[in-house]
Amino acid sequence: MDIFEFAKMLNGNEIGHEISTVDAIRAKELGFVVVFGYSDDNAEFRGAIDEEVGSYDGTTIYLDEKGIFEKCDSECSHFVLAKEKCKTIEVVWNDDGDKGPAWTYKTDIPHATFDIMEDGEVFCRGIVFEIKNLGQWDGPAEVMDEKMKENLLKLSSLLKIFFEAGAIEAEFEAFTGYEEPIETIEQLIEAMEVEMSYWEAE
Repeated sequence: MDIFEFAKMLNGNEIGHEISTVDAIRAKELGFVVVFGYSDDNAEFRGAIDEEVGSYDGTTIYLDEKGIFEKCDSECSHFVLAKEKCKTIEVVWNDDGDKGPAWTYKTDIPHATFDIMEDGEVFCRGIVFEIKNLGQWDGPAEVMDEKMKENLLKLSSLLKIFFEAGAIEAEFEAFTGYEEPIETIEQLIEAMEVEMSYWEAE
């Protein structure tokens, strides 16, 4: 799967449901970064970068090989030089709904776009790009795909079981409280199987 196929999968999702937990985990495994707007003041990053950046009225986000470039209050020469080497994403806020989406993004990073909807209108035109374009993550997605397909099939069958048991919402809420956060599809599958073992015990 490439960034264009992934963006197509997200296209048309509603605000508040921009990307599922499963798709965010898959994006991370594939080395993809998903960027979209939330409310009127945040840019959300999911996948290989999981961050929230304040962007009220628009801003410019700087990224280096480690992800979001950390601001230095001293503005020292080292910081200035490092910042000049960063990739950038210009976050554009539009408060006039008649002139297009509230949130759009401008960047030289190769990317694909997708639309997030609100009441039948485009609220945000998000982007998907590969983390390797920041100098990270050299593993080819193709190597992961066969294992990914196997895991997705297994996850799909588990989700069906959870859905039929009426346990999706309660169990996934419980997963968010784990001391060690669930960050991969394998970890999610393992957590679901552990929870199912408790059902059998009952």
